[in-house]
Amino acid sequence: MTTVGDLQHRSKPHPSSSRRGASILLLALLLLAARSASAKELWETLERRAYVSDYAGLIPADRQAELETRLHALQEANGVEVAIVTLASIEGGEIDDFTFQLFNRWGVGKKQNDNGVMLLVAIEERKARIEVGYGLEAILPDALAGRILDEDLFPAFREHRYEDGLMRGITRMVRIVERAEPASFVDRHGILAPDAQSLELLIALPFFAVFVVIGSFLFGAGLGSKTGFLVPFGAFFAGIPLFMSLLMCGYWSLLVHWPLALVCGITGFRNARRAPASYRGEVGRRRYNETPNTWVWGGSTGGGSSSGGSSWGGGFSSGGGFGGFGGGSSGGGGASGGW
Repeated sequence: MTTVGDLQHRSKPHPSSSRRGASILLLALLLLAARSASAKELWETLERRAYVSDYAGLIPADRQAELETRLHALQEANGVEVAIVTLASIEGGEIDDFTFQLFNRWGVGKKQNDNGVMLLVAIEERKARIEVGYGLEAILPDALAGRILDEDLFPAFREHRYEDGLMRGITRMVRIVERAEPASFVDRHGILAPDAQSLELLIALPFFAVFVVIGSFLFGAGLGSKTGFLVPFGAFFAGIPLFMSLLMCGYWSLLVHWPLALVCGITGFRNARRAPASYRGEVGRRRYNETPNTWVWGGSTGGGSSSGGSSWGGGFSSGGGFGGFGGGSSGGGGASGGW
C-alpha cells in the first residue's frame, strides 16, 4: 500500500541528479562566456604595427616598406590616416562589426576630423571591408569603396594573388584620398559604367524603356490636352523607372531612357494639341468644346474664374616615422564583401 509519505519521497529529485544538472548548466554558461570572450579578445588585443599591420603575412617586406612610406607621406600632406590590416581569420567574428570595433579602438584619423580609413582582410572567411571615417565619406563614399573591393581586390584574391590585389586596391584608395575631391554622382550612387556589359543591363534597358515610353507619352498628352489627371499619372509612371534605371544602368540610362522620355513626351504633347478631346472623358469633351481653355480633372473642368475652382496660373613612410593614429572614429561608413 502506497502512503502519502512514499509519494512525497518519490517526488523529490535525487540529490546527485540535481547536482549533475547544475554542473551541466554551469559548464554551458562557462563555455558560452569563454566563446564570447574569445570573439572579443582578438580585436581587443590586436596592436597596430604601423600603417600596415600584416598579421597574415600577405605583403613582402619591400612592398610593405613602400606602403609605409606612401601612407606616412599622405598623413603628412593632408592629415589622412590609412590603416591596412590583414588577418588569417577573425575567429568567428562578423567583418563589419570587427572592422568597426578595431577602427575605433585604434582611433584611425584625427580626432577632430574623423578622417581615417581602414582596409581589413580576413583570409579564412574570404571577407574584406573598407571602413571610412565621417570626415572622408564625401570623398570615399560607400559605393566607391565597394567598387574598389569588387574591381581591384577580389578579382586578384580569387586567384590567390593577395599581394597584387592589395597593392591595386590600396593604390587606388590612396589616389582618391590624395585628390581630396568630392565623389561624383556616379561614384556616390554606384552607377554602372558605360562599358558594363551584364545580363542585368541587358534585361533592365528594355524593361524600363516600356514604362518610360508609356509614362512620358501620357505626361505630354496631359499637358497638350490640359487633362490634369494624366500629368501626375504620367510623371509617376515614367519618373520612378527613370530614377531606377539611372541607378541600375548608369550612363546607358542617360543615353537611352532619358532621350526616349523627351521624344515620347513631345510626341504626346503634339498629338494632344491636335485632338485634345480624344484624351478626355465624354463630359470633358462636351465641356472642352464649350470652354476650350479649361483644364479637365477626371470628369470635371477647372477654371480660374469659377467659384471654388483651381487655377494653374498659365504655367509650370616607413615604420620609424609612424607615431600612432590621432584618435578618430568611424560612424559605420564603408563597404564590405567577399570573394
